[in-house]
Amino acid sequence: MASAFRDRPLDPGSVVLGEVGLGGEVRAVRHAARRVGEAARLGFARLVVPRGNVEEARGAGVEVAGVATLGEALAVLLG
Repeated sequence: MASAFRDRPLDPGSVVLGEVGLGGEVRAVRHAARRVGEAARLGFARLVVPRGNVEEARGAGVEVAGVATLGEALAVLLG
């Protein structure tokens, strides 16, 4: 929705992981390392993950951005 509202397409090489809370916080997810590995295997180059999952996401050979809020995630994704 934010992409359409700002008329800016998302980078097709990006993957976003996390759970968004009612207050806009981005919460960590389980099995993040497995999800990151699969995203890297499929050719995705950039990951936007909750800060709580950053350590699990490193080392997959992709760019990792850790975020704490939905606003931060949108800033990373849409510039």
